[in-house]
Amino acid sequence: AGNEYLVRLLYKPTRATVFYGQLRGETKSLNVTGESHLSLVLPATRQQYLLYLDHSPLPALNLRSRVQMSRYEHAAPTSTGYYIGQEINTSFRKSKISGSYALFDTDDYNSRLYVPEHDVLYAFSVPALSGTGTRMYILWQQSIFRQLDGWIKLTYTQYRNQQSIGSGLEEIAGPNRTDIRCQLRYRLH
Repeated sequence: AGNEYLVRLLYKPTRATVFYGQLRGETKSLNVTGESHLSLVLPATRQQYLLYLDHSPLPALNLRSRVQMSRYEHAAPTSTGYYIGQEINTSFRKSKISGSYALFDTDDYNSRLYVPEHDVLYAFSVPALSGTGTRMYILWQQSIFRQLDGWIKLTYTQYRNQQSIGSGLEEIAGPNRTDIRCQLRYRLH
């Protein structure tokens, strides 16, 4: 049993500027094994706060700022996390470029933060960020000629105070992870 809620306040002072604050929360019951090896059911509460600014000073330039915080409370001590990021989107005649730079710091995986990113065509990217580090990406979309389009995305994540990233077959030795995605689309018509 549990419940969820979402509250968002939106303010749009001009056509080119949107600002919103958001509070999202959820409470659910989780089992906890005590010292006497008896299982107890205790509430687990997760709260996420978001401040978001989307501003387009020029028709071909868009700036998005995001500050996000999370708080998780269960039988153990409360864990918290934050994310501060800046995204820039621009377009030229036949190309679009998106990029972002962000700092994140969470106490553990329970206070992880999900942040949506632009990606190649038909791909969906919302990484779960936990630990301490920086993340950046750049995405270039190019219309090569009338029927051919291309996308290249480079993502770099650097963790502090970690000797490896991931686990099992996905484990990477070292504190850095780099991903590259490329896609071409040829339209028949």
